[in-house]
Amino acid sequence: MSNSTHTLLIAEDDPMNLELLRRRLDGRGYDIIFTTNGREAIDKIKKGQHEFSAIILDRTMPEMDGMQVLAFIKQDPRLRDTPVILQTALADSQSITEGIAAGAFYYLTKPYNKEVLVTVVDSAVNDYTRTKKLQQALDARQRGLRLLRQGQFGFRTLEEANELATTLASMCPKPDAAVSGISELLTNAVEHGNLEITYEDKSELLKAGRWTDEIERRLADPKYRDRVVEVSWQRSGDGICIRIKDQGNGFKPDAYLKFDPARATHSHGRGIAMAIMRSFDMVEYQGKGNEVVASISGA
Repeated sequence: MSNSTHTLLIAEDDPMNLELLRRRLDGRGYDIIFTTNGREAIDKIKKGQHEFSAIILDRTMPEMDGMQVLAFIKQDPRLRDTPVILQTALADSQSITEGIAAGAFYYLTKPYNKEVLVTVVDSAVNDYTRTKKLQQALDARQRGLRLLRQGQFGFRTLEEANELATTLASMCPKPDAAVSGISELLTNAVEHGNLEITYEDKSELLKAGRWTDEIERRLADPKYRDRVVEVSWQRSGDGICIRIKDQGNGFKPDAYLKFDPARATHSHGRGIAMAIMRSFDMVEYQGKGNEVVASISGA
């Protein structure tokens, strides 16, 4: 990934930690704006001179702490999808849970581990970029498709998953909110469903920079190449129901339906929980875990 067009905002009041963050992110290609307290961070955001691909907040700062800045960010519709990374020396489960509940989907604990820092920041920026691309693709699809009452779809690849996500989201009452969640469920059906990539596999592949290559390898593998994800879409009354079924061996979804503080600093594993919080009124995995039903009301 080229980071040259991505700007980060970092709010940290400790000069030593600021310098540490600067050094460890140096060479990643990001444009970084540093602030030393929460109020200064909000001032930078209000000026609107930059589009931030991720915001890193120290939880404990003078004038305004990270949680107060986070609350400001989440109340602004323009910043709703901007990923916020909370950093703190408080690594206890309650503190992490509070941050996640407030909308910080990414977490860093001090002292910083360089590998974790880089992976989490890159992951947040990648998620932001993906969401923006999906939302931009919605505009051309929103008119006639709103009349569709039901439909059946099938796809194989991640590219097709994103194409279908924008189509399905364009038929929802709040397309911008729906698109990232639908994309996450469709992507999961390919990666962890049809291609049978485990959570541990993905962690190692991301760490080694081989994730994309492994996806392409498995899509061409005779064992997986004919597998299709089947999707049904139905509008009924004032609600929408999306049913997604892959041809994999299934998985146990319970650990991923809510944010687990133990995985808060991982590079992935938060997508389903984010989808439930952002996009759907209900998400239910059925059978052996290879079929998921998601509903949206107010259609």
